[in-house]
Amino acid sequence: MTNSKRKITVHFILPIVCALTFFFLDWKLPQFSSMLFRAQYDLYFNSQRYFNSQRTYPNIDNRLVFFMIDDQTTDRLGGFPLKQHYNLRMINSLRACGVDNIIWDTIFANKELSEESSEMAEAMQFIPNIVSFGVRMREDSFPENNQKSINEKMMLERFTFDAWKYGRDTSVPDAGPSLMPAEIFLKTAKNAGHVARTSDSDGICRRIPLIVKFDDLLIPSLVLAAAMEILQVPHDDIVIDPSGSIIIGTSKFESPIRIPIDQDGYFFMNYVPDWLEYFDVRRFVNQLESTEQFPHEMSEGLKGKSVLVGGVLSLTDDFVLTPIRSPLPGAVVILTAINNILTRQFITIAKGWIIVLFIFVLPLLLSGIYLFKRPVISVIITVLLITLPIVASFWLFMNYGYYLPVGLPLLTLIVTALLLALVEHFRQYKLAKNYSDILSRFVSPALMNELQKTVNQSVLPGVRRVELSVMFIDIAGFTSLTQHSEPEEISSLLDEIYQTTMQELFRYQGTLDKFIGDGLLAYFGAPKTIQEKEKQATRAALAIRARIDEANSVWNKKYGKKIQMRCGIATGYVTAGYFGGKKYATYTIIGKAVNLAARLEASAKVGQILIDSHTANRIGNDFVLKQLNPVGLKGIAYPVTSWELVREKEVDL
Repeated sequence: MTNSKRKITVHFILPIVCALTFFFLDWKLPQFSSMLFRAQYDLYFNSQRYFNSQRTYPNIDNRLVFFMIDDQTTDRLGGFPLKQHYNLRMINSLRACGVDNIIWDTIFANKELSEESSEMAEAMQFIPNIVSFGVRMREDSFPENNQKSINEKMMLERFTFDAWKYGRDTSVPDAGPSLMPAEIFLKTAKNAGHVARTSDSDGICRRIPLIVKFDDLLIPSLVLAAAMEILQVPHDDIVIDPSGSIIIGTSKFESPIRIPIDQDGYFFMNYVPDWLEYFDVRRFVNQLESTEQFPHEMSEGLKGKSVLVGGVLSLTDDFVLTPIRSPLPGAVVILTAINNILTRQFITIAKGWIIVLFIFVLPLLLSGIYLFKRPVISVIITVLLITLPIVASFWLFMNYGYYLPVGLPLLTLIVTALLLALVEHFRQYKLAKNYSDILSRFVSPALMNELQKTVNQSVLPGVRRVELSVMFIDIAGFTSLTQHSEPEEISSLLDEIYQTTMQELFRYQGTLDKFIGDGLLAYFGAPKTIQEKEKQATRAALAIRARIDEANSVWNKKYGKKIQMRCGIATGYVTAGYFGGKKYATYTIIGKAVNLAARLEASAKVGQILIDSHTANRIGNDFVLKQLNPVGLKGIAYPVTSWELVREKEVDL
């Protein structure tokens, strides 16, 4: 497989593996994705107040009025639960004021059915009144004749319905244990519904069930029952759409109300940030007194309204945590949900398949960009791919109430980006290492270090004048050897010669300038300054000659050829550095010492190593030298005295 195909394969498989991993993680550890879901949901709610959006504050239906039973009410009326005659007086007063509906979300405390209970039930017959599971008796108020079972039967007979218009495979929460009103209230109530304010595992109430299942029967919530009474929709005009919604009013409205629910059958709340400011909120005790004393005056503000009665008491467990960073009374949660249905301002959760699509598409898109674009562009597009879904999701939530959870897709995208960057880094490292390995075959370690220092510089360092020991080596008679050999054989032999030569050259800190046919030019003392460069040069020459002599026995058997070398060494000042243009350059040396070393090598006999006087003066005490007669060298105007390098002197121990 070619590098290009391998790269395409990796960039295709890696994002799919990441997507499948997170998809599996979401399946096996749903609490992980739920944590991301909740964090984003809460963040959006808490950001609403800081952005100018039509959803910053949900609209409030002016038909809703909240009568709160607060601490002041209970202090003045004798504690909570309120005595039943106060509730009876409130019903009669509100009836006189012309309210349309009364929605009870509180507790009646009566040990047994009294005359007041009968009067209250009678009062309920004259106004559309909704009684919920929340209008309930305490556990110890049940008589011994199992009143709870009777109430359950009455509840199921009067207020259940069949909404399974499209099948029974839709998820609907099961009805949990609950206390219900007394039988006399159930017989006379206009409608009834359960109260279930569901909190997530972190204790925050983000959603509630609008319908619960009891065996094979469906029971509406107080929220749904109240909204349908206010809208004058028959209590059984409900359809559960398996695609994720509850539809009410198909027989009444040209455009029925489609209430979105999640895959578990829950309705997500669209909370009002400050309910005391935006809802019509009144204190129960004040309204009780006002409606009894001034019924005609109060009717101007209450006629045609729907009144919710509920507790807002401190030191009770009726308060619930919400995404808007403030606990709300349970009755206000009910009020908010009813308002959501009346104003049709819902939070619609994106379908699961859309989230899965994002989990797979975003990493694949990113991978494709990494495949064809430069790293800088890839990083910019990665940031955009992370930012744009967040911005788009936030905008959809603020303006249309559409919640697109992007936590898991973005986490998949980020992990994919990191892995792709890691793969690309590894690929570049491997590529650079290959280039380095190849380059190291052509240049010395010292020059490699010099190149690494300048790799990030747009301008190469300038040239400098430096004293070096320059070495020329040539293989004697190699040209004639090539005339009777195959090219492959010559190439193989030359490779072995160079390998032998380079090992010794680098061992003595020499720098290879270039190969010249069957010879080479090298120098000692640049680009890195070394001590005793003259001695290192002569030692390298002696070592190379010795290694060639040793290898000749092998080469003679293998190739039928015996190799000998000539060498010239001169020490002097040269100009060293990078020569060339902006696109191409080479590190080399020029100067008189270079020419002198070349002429000494050319005048040397087979197997000889000739050095100039400058080099001889520097090493004479440590090496055996043989002075030669001055000779005229091409390109040099005066006779040159040279010295033959024989061997290095032995050190006395």
